Amino acid sequence: MNKIIFLDINGVIEPLTDKEVDLTNNELEKLYEKLEKETGIDYRKYTKDEIISVYYYWDREALKQLKRIVSKTGAKIVISSYWKLDGVQPMKDFLAIFNLAKDVVDVTPDVFRDKIDSKPYENISNKPLKDRPLEILEYLRIHKEIDEYIAIDDRDLSPFLDEHFVRPNLVLTKKDADEAISLLNRNMNKK
Repeated sequence: MNKIIFLDINGVIEPLTDKEVDLTNNELEKLYEKLEKETGIDYRKYTKDEIISVYYYWDREALKQLKRIVSKTGAKIVISSYWKLDGVQPMKDFLAIFNLAKDVVDVTPDVFRDKIDSKPYENISNKPLKDRPLEILEYLRIHKEIDEYIAIDDRDLSPFLDEHFVRPNLVLTKKDADEAISLLNRNMNKK
């Protein structure tokens, strides 16, 4: 079975917080060296804010739960967050810091940049369709090989994605991960 996790970042693995970290140029250089030694990736191609956000703000427990979902389901990750706008490679690089790069396979299309036609999706709900569910549904339309999927997002996507949605409160927790695993594995014994 081809299983996909459509992953939001902010409010899922990066809590919405007022926490601020600032690094001197020397501290930043040491962090770049540390990360390159650990991953083999030169993170100098990314902005200081991106690296600080990923390294200091991304929640380690939420990332542990994401790894558990991937491990228990065999699902791959498609980034649906606004973090996707630079493409899949930066997301692979950022998630390499947490040993998740190999699990990232793609990003959803961008409703504005890719000019997705919303007409096929107009009857899904009486509520106006927002960009995130539209992008996920378009991805599913294009990738018919996907057998099971979930979206993990801090926005309420349930009107559009029904039983394919997990909504963390602040960050992804063990309870959220358990729900995601259950949803992704629900059809395993039916075949």
